[in-house]
Amino acid sequence: MKRGIETVYRSIVFRSRAEARWAAFFDLLGWPWQYELLDLSGYIPDFIIGFDRPLLFEVKGDVLPSDVVSSETVRLACSKVELSGWPDRALVAGSAPLLGNDEWPTLGLFAAMVDGDDLNGTDAALFHCLACDAPSINSAGGSYRCLRCGAYDGDRYVSRFEDANDLWANACNATQWKPAA
Repeated sequence: MKRGIETVYRSIVFRSRAEARWAAFFDLLGWPWQYELLDLSGYIPDFIIGFDRPLLFEVKGDVLPSDVVSSETVRLACSKVELSGWPDRALVAGSAPLLGNDEWPTLGLFAAMVDGDDLNGTDAALFHCLACDAPSINSAGGSYRCLRCGAYDGDRYVSRFEDANDLWANACNATQWKPAA
């Protein structure tokens, strides 16, 4: 297993540059997040995203975005989340979002099924929710409930999120290596 490059962002020392980039991306999306907030049965998740219901967000920085679905590392992380006792939704991501996708930008793979939301093993698509007028995610498999605000109205409030490439580039720029002053 490759060790990450410790990276400072917002005065927080992240264990890897990939984690720091995701934090910067969350900031640009306007998503409230906390880093390594809690310890779940011997496992510390990378992020908790403060949506309508909290979302556990685990980063596997050694996995390329295109390999998230087939990666054994991601599958093991999904199993770890399921065994951890985490009571809500969870997502496992690679080193970056999959933005070149012709359909919807994809952030990672859902790793938990809660309250009848059959998200387990489906891609997490980034979209713009017209109900809360903000970027959000949900299953690319056809569930249109906004995970950020909880709104559900079929597919009438879902709009393609067009700025993902620019935001990710800005997140990468905000977390690039800088020599000590």
